[in-house]
Amino acid sequence: MSCCRRITIAALCALFLLSSFRQEKENYGETIVTKRGDEITFTRPKEREVQVGNKLKRKVTTEKPKPVLINGKKIYHHEDDEKDLWKGTEADTKTIEEYLLFRKMIDSAIATEITHLPPGYYQYEMSNMVVDERGYIAYYETKGIVQYHPASNPFTKPRTTPVNPTSAYIINGIIARQANKIRYTSLIINGEPTAYLTAFGYSYDHSD
Repeated sequence: MSCCRRITIAALCALFLLSSFRQEKENYGETIVTKRGDEITFTRPKEREVQVGNKLKRKVTTEKPKPVLINGKKIYHHEDDEKDLWKGTEADTKTIEEYLLFRKMIDSAIATEITHLPPGYYQYEMSNMVVDERGYIAYYETKGIVQYHPASNPFTKPRTTPVNPTSAYIINGIIARQANKIRYTSLIINGEPTAYLTAFGYSYDHSD
């Protein structure tokens, strides 16, 4: 193979890789730095244009941004994985066990504070939760502790109401500290520890 031909092939390969890199980068949105120092990069929100009235059009978000990179490395998400590499891993088999452990940690930690709340059903949701390569929670989003009101009519959307600010501040802080303590089993894919995206929901029925 001539020198010129090798250079041409190398140049074409470089252009292909650069094009793929640019195309992938276009799917990325905001990057934030957590208090712990991790860089979390999100996808761009997915939007579509809808007609409002006869002439006016506006964009509505159909899918909110989700974490896709941590410190420049891809975050595994089973919903995007056709091969389902998560299934059968140690992280998969211990999911329920570790979910219950986290619940017990929170139950114990907020046992006193929850008694200051009026009777009711309470929830704390952690969405877009990133578990890093070591098994620690690196990032999550939450609205904090709220009182949950199940709908009596199955066609009616359940509603939530805020908890009083003092109790919410204390309980949210306690749960955040428990989130820093819990360590999940690391996800190993192709022999490599891999960060992954998940969620967690805590509920508490505080009766009289």
